[in-house]
Amino acid sequence: MATRALAKYFDVAIGSDAGESMIRVAEELSGGETGGEMAAKIRWVVCPAEEVDEGIDGVDIGSVDLVSAAYAVSYCSFVFDFFCVYVLCLGFWLF
Repeated sequence: MATRALAKYFDVAIGSDAGESMIRVAEELSGGETGGEMAAKIRWVVCPAEEVDEGIDGVDIGSVDLVSAAYAVSYCSFVFDFFCVYVLCLGFWLF
């Protein structure tokens, strides 16, 4: 969904997710095959984040203006989530 929000600032936006079902939902929410300005700007790709440098064809080196990882923390374990909250929120109070 972050791809949809950022697409208005770029000529082309590429959204990726490891799950094919998530890509289908994203396509539907942005106009899908039926068109629309948003659908014309976004290319959806099934690709895990850790393989994005090899999994997206047609992206030349030096042609990308922004890379964003949205909602990535939701895939982390509870221990990591707790650590992030402690460091990012409480850590500011310690320093």
